[in-house]
Amino acid sequence: SVLEFPVIGKRVGVPANIQRAALPVDSVLAADLPPVVALVGTCMDAGKTTAAAGLIHQFAHKGMRVAAGKLTGVSLRRDILQMQDCGASPVGLFTDFGVVDESGAGQYSDGEVYTEDDEDLGVVQVYTVEPDASLSPTGDDTTESVWDMFVRIATPEVAVSVIRDFRVGDSDSSDVGAYVRQTDDPARWTLVVNLAEGADQDVLLPTMIHEYAHILSLSPGQTDPAAWSCDTLQLDEGCTEPDSALWGFDQEFWARYGSDAPDPGNADADLAYEFYLDHEEDFVSDYAATNVVEDFAESFMTFVLEPEPDDDTVIAQKLLFFWDRPEYVEIRDHVRAEFGL
Repeated sequence: SVLEFPVIGKRVGVPANIQRAALPVDSVLAADLPPVVALVGTCMDAGKTTAAAGLIHQFAHKGMRVAAGKLTGVSLRRDILQMQDCGASPVGLFTDFGVVDESGAGQYSDGEVYTEDDEDLGVVQVYTVEPDASLSPTGDDTTESVWDMFVRIATPEVAVSVIRDFRVGDSDSSDVGAYVRQTDDPARWTLVVNLAEGADQDVLLPTMIHEYAHILSLSPGQTDPAAWSCDTLQLDEGCTEPDSALWGFDQEFWARYGSDAPDPGNADADLAYEFYLDHEEDFVSDYAATNVVEDFAESFMTFVLEPEPDDDTVIAQKLLFFWDRPEYVEIRDHVRAEFGL
């Protein structure tokens, strides 16, 4: 055990115990306050934030409102952002209430871009989407160009309503081009883009359409964020609604594979590629075989960018699945007109 030496000059150690230095309790919580769950650990990296995020995720998806904060330790905003991404609102950090600062200046000045660590892209810059669909603070030319591409795909009205913040990284070593994830509000998303390949339309447009397909198919109305037991698809975003496009796509094209198909949450690239090799003629790309969610997005992207098929292959049937839905045809027409396709 760890020893402490309470008497200076004497080599008599006693087992260290944080209770010895605990602050005295001078008040109690009022009886009418909501329940409080405190997670404590004896060191850094013990898993406190991870455990808190897991609890928040479960509470939020059971319909509970959860507020969360980090009270001590190292002031890392990524910890409370992780809790926010899992469903907590509001969130707070102990330094939100003030820090010792002899300069009198804040950490970020007006117009300075906030950054945070990203598991896939290293460090990303974080921008808030304003009501007029602009970014705050204003990004550089590449950032603004990429954001403008998404706005043109979705329309400014839709972009403002579905995207809360836009994040960009620049990682040549990552194979991630972009991704979206739900925020604490299931109807709003974070869009993250890797700028390593620049803002070339031929490269980024298919990727942005793919990510928009996720938003279209996984937002409330298509999924029930509060449901965690269902007869449809059980996803991180909740259960797909019985009349949702994704559930219909699954039943028409994935049910036939039975237990041989990767599950809806699969992220194992090797498993996906093996499945793709067994059913290569069924998919528009090898990535589409990852799971039904990615297949939907890849097929939607192909539907937008390619002509209407006139054959009867499985791929053609998947594209015709979207052609049979006027709301998707309308999106296709808009994107193609916007980008001169």
